[in-house]
Amino acid sequence: MLVGGIDSGTVIMEWILSELMKPQSMKKLQNEIESVVGLDRMVDESDLPKLGYLDMVVNEGFRLHPPVPLLVPHLAMEDSVIMGYDIPKNTHVIVNVWAIGRDPKYWADPKKFIPERFMDLNVDVSGMDFRVIPFGSGRRRCPGVHLGMVVVRLVTAQLVHCFNWEFPNGMSLEDLDMEKEFGLSVPRKNSLVAVPTYPMKDSVIMGYDILKNTRVIVNAWAIGRDPESWTDPEEFIPERFTDLNVDIGGTDFKIIPFGSGRRRCPGMHLGAAVVQFVMAQLVHCFDWELPNGMSPEDLDMEEEFGLTVPRKNSLVAVPTYRLLGDAV
Repeated sequence: MLVGGIDSGTVIMEWILSELMKPQSMKKLQNEIESVVGLDRMVDESDLPKLGYLDMVVNEGFRLHPPVPLLVPHLAMEDSVIMGYDIPKNTHVIVNVWAIGRDPKYWADPKKFIPERFMDLNVDVSGMDFRVIPFGSGRRRCPGVHLGMVVVRLVTAQLVHCFNWEFPNGMSLEDLDMEKEFGLSVPRKNSLVAVPTYPMKDSVIMGYDILKNTRVIVNAWAIGRDPESWTDPEEFIPERFTDLNVDIGGTDFKIIPFGSGRRRCPGMHLGAAVVQFVMAQLVHCFDWELPNGMSPEDLDMEEEFGLTVPRKNSLVAVPTYRLLGDAV
């Protein structure tokens, strides 16, 4: 379930942008956003309910290019009969969302990108209408459905609103490669190559002059190790948070792993829940020890810097299952 959400957002947004390279759809969406937002600011989340054509574009993108075409396989826990079909215990059930979205019984011109088909069609893509279910349905549907929809709509709107797009090297629409690469997700086989243009502005923030095209970088790593804010900052001391009312969601600048403000990580709540849940499972289900008689002092804690900061050398530890019986 988690693996299916790793790149699905980027997959669907690249497909939508590919379809929007058809100028009539692109211009129609740009005109709608401009009429609601104007040209003196970017689209934000509060604008989304006012952008009806954007909803049609995103819905059509999910119909025609579902990023997870077969959803996540389900396993029948017991013998069942569903709509007249016998489903034996331990059967893997796979839903072909890709085929459903292209079924001519339900969709006119199913292989064409026509956002307007949703104008008078009351279809809910979050799992209530089985004609288009990119997130699955029921209790086992994608837990990030609402966040995913907001992110796809907001990023698509910003890409279309902030930039004019054209093909490079004299390419035409007929030259656009729309071939797919099938797998757990279905990205474009070859990445979309398009050229954006965006006029940035000089700005003044808290007295600092931020010139056009300046890259602003916040060193969250250094902030979290600042001795002015943290006692023994190089030590791992969870108890320091016992009486410390600190919100890691972006409202306390002493620790901002997800950023802050409207541009903070949109997956913050899901990400924090996943980290807490997986860590609790690993610690609860297993006893852990270092291999080959190593002691904690021998543990290599060197970091490898980049966009993310993983361990330079992977952790090697030996788990021993500790739950009673067959508990899972």
